[in-house]
Amino acid sequence: MVNNDFLKKLIILYVEDDEVTREQLGKFLKRLFKTVVLASNGEDGYEKYRQITKQGYTIDLILSDINMPKMNGIEMLEKIREFDSGIPFIFTTARSETEYLLKAIELNVDHYALKPLNMEDTILRIQKVCEKKYYEKIVQKQQNELENYFEAISSVALMYRMDDKGQILYANENFLEILKYNEEEVKELFIEDLLPKDIPEKFINQTWEHIRSDNIWKGDSKYIDKDGNIYYLKITIFKIGDEVEEYLTIGFDHTEDYVKKRDFHKNVMINLKDKNIKISELNKKSQNQAYKIDQLADYMREMQKKVDEEKAKTKVKHQQIEFYEKKLSKIDEKYEGIIKKSEKRFDDFMGAYNNMKSKYDTNINKILSLEKELELNRKLVQKREQKINDIKIELDKRESQLRKIDPRLIYK
Repeated sequence: MVNNDFLKKLIILYVEDDEVTREQLGKFLKRLFKTVVLASNGEDGYEKYRQITKQGYTIDLILSDINMPKMNGIEMLEKIREFDSGIPFIFTTARSETEYLLKAIELNVDHYALKPLNMEDTILRIQKVCEKKYYEKIVQKQQNELENYFEAISSVALMYRMDDKGQILYANENFLEILKYNEEEVKELFIEDLLPKDIPEKFINQTWEHIRSDNIWKGDSKYIDKDGNIYYLKITIFKIGDEVEEYLTIGFDHTEDYVKKRDFHKNVMINLKDKNIKISELNKKSQNQAYKIDQLADYMREMQKKVDEEKAKTKVKHQQIEFYEKKLSKIDEKYEGIIKKSEKRFDDFMGAYNNMKSKYDTNINKILSLEKELELNRKLVQKREQKINDIKIELDKRESQLRKIDPRLIYK
């Protein structure tokens, strides 16, 4: 379904060398989108892209023909990709231009619309591509915010991440500093290595059962450093990730508070009022911190859910690309088959032609040879006829002489 409100926010660059098509479709697009910039070829499209971006505007999508003068669509896209690797791009293409499609896939083209265009399908494609880019920006912004929150908390809190077996995968500087391990050493440890031996195994198992059920665990826990010293942390543990189960712990050191609390119990009768006030303040701070951590955990889970949704959408896109690649492969195979048949027919034709030409050349040579022989025979006949005439003349002369001598000799 076309979302007109969303389309009215978009800036489109439409590149088409056919003037009639460009003007007609341009008028149609201008009724739907906020701004539609028209370009007559790839070179013109690239120049207008640079002008618009230099002015501080963002082009949301480029709709372009492939086969154009001066600079074709592929060449234009290659130059634009030098400045923007992610701008959505849709090619309008004829079936005869399949030789460009593999290069277009390498340049991360979002869709190929076959001419003549189905306008309803093309508009929905533009909307879908731009919505995907829009939501990707939102997710990226949220991920950046989440990373900022994470860094802010990491700067004041103790944090570590462990897998489902309890092996430590990561620990921040605060956690490493207080327990006196370096980054490589802590990755060789399991959570049980960081807990004092006096913590009941039953308590540890209950905690694992709680967090493996996607529940958040909050409370106080004891840790033992590399030198055997005890530290008390107020911690929150929650599950992160769906495909691989990992658990993040965020804690705040309150060893000093714990010691004070223990001393308080020893001196409770001396200064009950002052100690109660301090405990109340500390509890209030701890509750505020725990509340903030709960909010962060919920936010992180929500962000993880959105990230997983985008991963699923990306997977669908990859499947679509694979489909088009297979389809393109079949077209190429069919095209190669036609080429091979045409080449065979051409080879057969050339074979027949060369055979006929050879026979023709042979006959021409025979004719030329016969013409030469005929000419020689003609000259020979002429010579013989001349000789016969000469003989006749000589005979007539001799007969005349004989008549004068004795006419009777002629008739003997």
